Amino acid sequence: MYYRFKLLLMLQIGLFNTLIAAPDVLIDTSFNWADWEYSLPNDEKLEIINKIDDKLMIALKNSALNSIKDVIANFHFIDFDFDGDEDLIYHGFAGTESDRTVFFINNQGNCVKILDLYGSIVKIWRDEPYLPLSFKLIDYPCCENYTYSVETYVPTLDVEGNFSFRLSGKINYIRGTEFPLRFYDTPILFNVSNERYTLRASPVIDSTSNNDFIDVKGNVIAEYPKGTIGIALADKEDDTGRVWWFVIVFNNTKPLNTIFHVGNNPGNYYSFGWMSSRYLEKLNR
Repeated sequence: MYYRFKLLLMLQIGLFNTLIAAPDVLIDTSFNWADWEYSLPNDEKLEIINKIDDKLMIALKNSALNSIKDVIANFHFIDFDFDGDEDLIYHGFAGTESDRTVFFINNQGNCVKILDLYGSIVKIWRDEPYLPLSFKLIDYPCCENYTYSVETYVPTLDVEGNFSFRLSGKINYIRGTEFPLRFYDTPILFNVSNERYTLRASPVIDSTSNNDFIDVKGNVIAEYPKGTIGIALADKEDDTGRVWWFVIVFNNTKPLNTIFHVGNNPGNYYSFGWMSSRYLEKLNR
């Protein structure tokens, strides 16, 4: 069981490159679209793009701020299914409050949409040189929302050989969450031993201060029952000597209370936050 959790951790924890307001620990400047996309002249791109029959194109053409030509740099021609054809990924304004990332697969010369997500791709890779792409995306909140999602998608084929992407992991965090600067070399699998236990946005007991990002007092973001499983990634000691663990809570049991929500994209998620280590029991690996 530990190795399953550790695998998920390896998929999710890492360094991410993004222009959005993510914690410094999640940022990596190495991601570059140019490392993955074909270099095509703009007139050739426009010829392909203008044939796409999708609401995205309507939104771009009808926008007072954008047109297809004005956002040509948002279209990335990439062979993401590794079949030798030029597929297409669009990232940017899409007529909605949050930016979107939209995948169009090349189906005998026609661009067919197979995936439409809110958020920004922050990492792309192949598990093997001959395999289709996997990617990591951060779905970020807009306006008065406050939930971020770190999502990993991997390629898959159905029984008929049709290509798609599958969500393989999703961890959410609340706007304003404090992240550690360094993580453990070996994470700690734990079990909540207290009847009720809180998950907080920062490593301190705070029930009075105003939150700049959410309409709640203090820093409690969720409460979990006894038996909840999680994994500790780092620790920090507060001014009173209490040791806090920065954790991923595996939502194997329903939280008693929570301000988390699923985010803009569907899918089950785990949660980032801080727990006092006092009533967290280490589990055998």
